[in-house]
Amino acid sequence: MDKTIEEARKGWARGLENLQHLVETGIDLREARRPMLGVNLGDPLDADRIAREGIDTTTGVYLSDVMDGLSAQRPACAAATF
Repeated sequence: MDKTIEEARKGWARGLENLQHLVETGIDLREARRPMLGVNLGDPLDADRIAREGIDTTTGVYLSDVMDGLSAQRPACAAATF
């Protein structure tokens, strides 16, 4: 029973922290703290794109861009070939 009460207190503390931050800054911490890779998906990978860009596969997801400051923009990710 004590563990349940402690978990409830932690939940309320996180909720109140978020509410205070949201009121003061307009930023919802639940979204701001959410992990993000930072990629934008492009149009589907089709025969035209494959031919135009010399892509050597016929399946997959085309990444059109990475978001500034997020993980996918880091050099290790930018140089990776998947």
